[in-house]
Amino acid sequence: MRRGYNDSPILPCGRVNVTTGKFTYGDFYGFWGDNTTYEVYRTEKEKIRVVATSGTEPTTFKVGERKGFRHDQTFAYLFEGRYLESVVGDDGFRSLKEKYGNSITVSTYK
Repeated sequence: MRRGYNDSPILPCGRVNVTTGKFTYGDFYGFWGDNTTYEVYRTEKEKIRVVATSGTEPTTFKVGERKGFRHDQTFAYLFEGRYLESVVGDDGFRSLKEKYGNSITVSTYK
């Protein structure tokens, strides 16, 4: 995949402590609420990244499909990831702890 050509613009929001909900902007739980879908990606460096999107509609991506991401303000390349799964709302995000650990890096689509 050519970097930059079809990359989606996202804004990095930092790491979230899945247990407590603490992150850069305060309390993660309730920040976007249950009307949010969290897409989970594994980067080329084997890191887990989650991208928040508004609404609860299922994504059109298939598991294993690749997608590139860039910073929405600086246009800097951030990562390319393979889509793993989606979860909805705060409870869905909490469920990621078992698979991916207690500290997860989150961004949001812009």
